[in-house]
Amino acid sequence: MKQIVLSEEGALTISVLYTLFSFLEREGIVDIENEMHIWALHFVYLPRINRDLNAFTQQWNNHGLKTERQQTPMQIFVRGCLERQGNQSNSGHF
Repeated sequence: MKQIVLSEEGALTISVLYTLFSFLEREGIVDIENEMHIWALHFVYLPRINRDLNAFTQQWNNHGLKTERQQTPMQIFVRGCLERQGNQSNSGHF
């Protein structure tokens, strides 16, 4: 399995869930061919996965980038939107 390390927190979450789901399958607790088992996994774990992904997204969008003078991805996005809006206002386009 190829692992992409996004952050220590993200890697830990992925590792924990991967280990848990592998254990459940290996022990015969979850049958990945059974639609009810997959539904149950979604029902139980999808809120946690979404919460962890939202936390990662917030962390990522608000961390400083060395190559951008410590500006965050969010700051770069907003600056680009404002510059584009300014360029459109100056050219008479909406």
